[in-house]
Amino acid sequence: MDSEYGELLYYSEVRWLSRGNVLKRFFALREEIDSFVKMKNKEVPQLADSTFICNLAFLTDVTDHLNALNLKLQGRKQVITQMYDSVKSFKVKLSLWEKQLTTGNLVHFSTLNSLGKVEHKSLKEYADIISNLHKKFDARFKDFKALEPHFQLFSTPFAVEIDNVAEEMQMELVELQCDTILKQKYTDVGIPEFYRFLSQERFPMLFSASARIMTMFGSTYICEQFFFSMKINKSVLRSRLTDEHLQATLRLVSSQDIKPNIDALVDAKCCQLSGQK
Repeated sequence: MDSEYGELLYYSEVRWLSRGNVLKRFFALREEIDSFVKMKNKEVPQLADSTFICNLAFLTDVTDHLNALNLKLQGRKQVITQMYDSVKSFKVKLSLWEKQLTTGNLVHFSTLNSLGKVEHKSLKEYADIISNLHKKFDARFKDFKALEPHFQLFSTPFAVEIDNVAEEMQMELVELQCDTILKQKYTDVGIPEFYRFLSQERFPMLFSASARIMTMFGSTYICEQFFFSMKINKSVLRSRLTDEHLQATLRLVSSQDIKPNIDALVDAKCCQLSGQK
């Protein structure tokens, strides 16, 4: 049919991004699908229903936005403060989209906008859905609201107000903000690498607070990646793999940023000389 795509995609619950990709592909091929099922003497009345197509377009756009958020939350070196910033940004976007849908502005809903005119009743329903989604996000991430002052101190230690932090940390924060060398280092490397240069003896409270933030798991991405590596290494074909060897293998897999000191390892080995004189 000279279509842009030659096949449909399948949805898999294990791969959460597939839902948005399937919807985008289905919407792009909706006319070809309608022609195909008619050739098979089967009718799909929804494909001729303008309301269904409009709802499908809106759902495609929403899942596409959610996929973009999910991609931002992935990665090995993600810190929870960065993830929370992405979530807060998405909540602001939801408020903006709700207002724009109410007024008929579809600039951020490209699939829905491609249909042309959309009924005001449908736009009102879509705005209500976005509003409900915003409430879901508020309920889902309400526990992070109490952690925002700690996140702010971790992310912007040189910009936070002294009066807004705990009294036992104020003296350390004053010394930190007045240290021009550390301020330049913060500018050069950013967060979280900056805290590698923070002296634990000089700033024990700030060092402990930063360690608590950095050890928080913002998502299950690292855990899923670790178990995936374990599944690859511990297979039925490796029947002689002991628990000790598996633990050592997984330790290497999870320590990708650690570079071995080859020279020191070689020097620690004693050369075995031959018996010749």
